[in-house]
Parts: sequence; C-alpha cells; structure tokens
Amino acid sequence: MKRLVFALTLAGLGTTALGQAIERPDDPLGMALREPRVRVLHDDRTGVPGTSMDLQASDPWLAFKRGADLFQREWRIEDGVFALAADGYAEANANSCAMCHNMPYRSSGFGGNAAAPVGHGRNIPHLFGVGLIEMIGIQIRQDLYATYDLNGNGFLDVPAETEGVEALVEPVPGMPLSYGWLDDRDGDGGPDLNMVLTVNFVDAEGRVITRAADGSRAKLGAPGVAGYDISTGIFAASISDHQFPSLRRFSEGVMRSVMGFRIEARKGEADEGAFGDLKAGDGWGPVSNAGMAQLILPAPDFAAIDPEDCTAQRQSVSAGEIDLLEWYLLNTPRAARMESTPEAERGEALFADIGCTTCHVADWQIKPQGAGYAGDRRFFDIDVTVAADGTALGNLTLLADKDDQGHWQRRFGETTVQGVYSDFRHHEMGPRFAEYYYGARADKAFALRRFRTPPLWGVGSSAPYGHDGRSPTLDHVIRRHGGEAEGMAAAYVGLAEQDRADILAFLNSLVLYQPDQVQVDLDGDGAVSGMLMRDGQPLGPETFRPELLFANTPAYAGWNADHSRFSLAMTNVDEAYGLQLTALKDANGDQMSDMLQSGAGADGCMAPPKPTQ
Repeated sequence: MKRLVFALTLAGLGTTALGQAIERPDDPLGMALREPRVRVLHDDRTGVPGTSMDLQASDPWLAFKRGADLFQREWRIEDGVFALAADGYAEANANSCAMCHNMPYRSSGFGGNAAAPVGHGRNIPHLFGVGLIEMIGIQIRQDLYATYDLNGNGFLDVPAETEGVEALVEPVPGMPLSYGWLDDRDGDGGPDLNMVLTVNFVDAEGRVITRAADGSRAKLGAPGVAGYDISTGIFAASISDHQFPSLRRFSEGVMRSVMGFRIEARKGEADEGAFGDLKAGDGWGPVSNAGMAQLILPAPDFAAIDPEDCTAQRQSVSAGEIDLLEWYLLNTPRAARMESTPEAERGEALFADIGCTTCHVADWQIKPQGAGYAGDRRFFDIDVTVAADGTALGNLTLLADKDDQGHWQRRFGETTVQGVYSDFRHHEMGPRFAEYYYGARADKAFALRRFRTPPLWGVGSSAPYGHDGRSPTLDHVIRRHGGEAEGMAAAYVGLAEQDRADILAFLNSLVLYQPDQVQVDLDGDGAVSGMLMRDGQPLGPETFRPELLFANTPAYAGWNADHSRFSLAMTNVDEAYGLQLTALKDANGDQMSDMLQSGAGADGCMAPPKPTQ
C-alpha cells in the first residue's frame, strides 16, 4: 500500500510538472508555457514578420519572452534532445536550462553541484545580469586594444606593441587593474597574461595560425608569428572549464554538450572551427543579432542538416532559437539589494577596509558605442530592491527608442554596472581551494590552483559557496580563502565578532528574486496597481511579466463569477505571441514554419523567402 501511495504521489507531481513543462495557454496561474514550439527562422535583417531579427526589432518583449520560454522549456526526444549522447558526450544529462538554473523559481537562477571532469564538480551559478557580464568581458578586451594596439590592425604586434608592457584595465576611471604582461617573461612561448584572457597567434595579415612557418607549434618568436589576438573567457570558473567569451557560444556549447542537441549554423558560420581566412581585425565571426561579435573561439560542431529533411531540422535547435535565447540572456535582469540597514552599510565599508574589494571590484563602467566600444546593448534595465518582508519593487527603464518604421533601436549608451563585485581575473587561492585530478593524457596528477573571482551580486541567496560548492556558509568560504587572498581572510578572522556579522549582513543583502513577482509601474502612472487595467480590461497584478508589454496586449479569462479569483488563462495566444506572423505560422503543428514547406513535399523543406527590406 505504501508503494502504491508513493507511486500515486509521483504521478500527481508528474502531472503538475507537466503543466509547467508543456504549452498550456489555459494555465490560470500563467506559469506554463503559452506557445507551442515553432522553430524560429534566423535572419539578420527585418522584413519577414516572425523571423528572429524582426521579432527583436518589432516586438522586443515578445522576443525576450520567447527566449525565456526556450530557457524554461523541457525538451523532448522528438525535439532532438540527447541526439548526440551516443557520440561520446557522456555529460548529456539535462533536458532544460532550467533543470540546473532554477532558483529562485522561474528565473535564470542558480542550482546544485554539477559533475565535472575536475575535482569536486562545479557549483551552478545564477545568470542574473549575465548580459552585463558579457559586456564587461568584451570591454576588457576593447580597453586593452584601445590602449596597446597602437597601429589599429586588430592584433598586438610582437615585440613592437608588447615588449615590457603591463596590461592595465580601468573598471572605473582612476582604478587600474593589472591583467599581466603582454610579453613573454617566463619563456614559455606565450604572453604572461592573466588566465582569463585567451590568446590566438596570428601571422602578419592577422590570420590565426596554430603552426609556425617551419611547422612547429605557434608561439612568440616562432617564424611567421607576427603577434596575437586576445579574448576574455569570462564565462568560466577556471581554465578547466570552457572559457567562453560570449553568451551565444556559451549557450551553443551547453546545448551541444549537456543536452546533446544538434545546432543549426547561421550562414557562413559552419566553417569557423577551421578559422579559414578569418582575421583578428575582422572580429573573427559574424556579429549576432544581439550585437556581439563571436570572438576568437571556434564555433561548436554545427549540424549538417539537409534543407529538405524537415524531420532532421525539427530535431535540432535552430539558429533563430539561439538568437532569441541570446536576446533573453543579454537582457536578463541583474541581481538586487535588500533595503539598506546600518549593519549592512557598515559591513560594506568593512569589506572594503580589509581589502576584499581588491579582487571583488564593486563597479564597472561600460563605455558608449564609438571609438571601438560597443556600448550597453540591452534594450531595458530594471533596478530591483527587496524589502525586509521579501517584497520586490522594481524601477523599469527602457534603453531603446522606436524609429519611423516602428522598430526599436537600442541606444548603445554608457552605463555603470553597480555592485557586481568581481575583477574577473584568475587568482591563486591556496590549498583549501585547490583541486587535483588526472587529465586524459596525463600520467600524474595535475593541480588546479587558480580560479576566477566570482561576482558577488546575488550571493546572499545562493548557498553553498565556492566554485565547487564545498562551503555551506559565507563565513566558511571567506575563512577558506588562501593564496593571494590569505591576508584578507586573516583580516576578516581577526575582526571583532560584531564586525564579522556586519560583513555577513552586507553580503546577505545581495539577493536574487523571482522576476515575474517584482512589483513595477508598467503604465507610467506613478503607482503599482494590484490590478493593471488597459483599454478597460483587467490584466492581473502590475508585476514584471513581459507579456504585459507585448506589442499585442494579452487577454485573460479574468475574474470568476464571485470575483474571488483572477485567472491568467490567456484567450488570445495566437495574436499576443505572434503565432499568426508569417514566419511563425505552423498550420499542421509539426514545429516547422509553413514558409519552409511551401511547395515542398509532405515532409520536405525549402529555404524561406528573403526579407522585403
């Protein structure tokens, strides 16, 4: 009987989970996915309604929400998940981004500890503000080039631009950080840069090379090596991880290796892995719709898909879907602060006084577009404060304007990323952080001692701590610091008990939240309403629900007969979610745009028409 009850309980849980994983526009809580999967078509121009760039420009909130739904979606075998598990990707063990990044609920949050080929595994970080982190990474590179690429050829000439030169970057004016040296001081054939910076050697034309002119391994001083190009591997805890410089490569890599998906290439992208004639000065790869050049790292293995085989296409992630996932991650809101308390304010000052902000750098300036800089590429910002009772209040700011054609144009302006608390450098952290493992081709143990400074925003919500999750409390992980941080840890231990408590109060004030529960003034009337009204129709609480900002206003089932409950079951999904747009129409429900099958056979696909502009 106990087994039967347990089985029925699991069945009930499965039904509940299924409601969140599949499309249920009639979900009265508004938490299930509204729209069925229709494989989004990639285009880097506007003109065909429903393609990825047209969605981004014409209805950026819809593009954002569709990207969020791709993040939350539990993919099925018929979608192509785990298709490459048999190719040796033994880590293919998740069928949703949200399976790992799931706390707080329905956010791009943190998770547990994931298996890794190194040591004790990897603590799964939250992705709040991850687009800002990508922008910091690209600006580190842009700052280095603005200062040291004196001839502007897109790479660093050796030795003319590197000899005796320290690589300095200023997160904010007047605060230089060293990222190592541009020349080879230890004689290993590479520049002595901090490990967060990855290097590719180039010839005199700026083409990446792995072999010198004499056939030997490319290195500084080898024949034919004129210099090198760099990128910032900002999405990695250490060099044992894949050091991705961009959200797109990060997303493609995860979907390829962790979920076992085939990834569709954008035009001209499939051969990037071989580098070909790509030059450093050209930005290496094509710029994504979100505005990020896919720097340095070769693309993952893209799927060679027969354009007339709809089944094969359906069982891969389209380039357009990656476009929208990247758009969502770029614009994912940043972490929050709790309402200020005297203890937290004092703790923040003490945190700086004992030297912690030497590495946990609070603020980073993003320079405006121009003179080699990309600017702030987001289309909105939301500043969130969490009250002591857990209520989250947000202030929404648009960072884009509509042009004469009704397309949203981002401003690419200047901003200061406040409270991120990281220098993004790799530091030697002492024996209590070190990991030892056998590499695939090593005959002895390898010691990994250097780790990237993790951003601290959200740290008060995301225990356990450390890259490996081995520290259950903030006090424990601070005491665990050694190596380059030994002095700061000793200073913390030497403080009075109340001083340590104040530092912990400050760190615990850096929190996460559930975005769609944030109360925010969406209609600009200066107040947050418990029931937002538009055109005389009730839309539910005025919270940060992106569908309230779609170009086509959603319609809900609304109040029941006695006004005791308000249902968020949507009654106009096709209109609100763009399912009638040219590139998103899917009359037979096979997940493929009808555009692709126009004039083709029963299961055939054809190339979509070109944009009209």
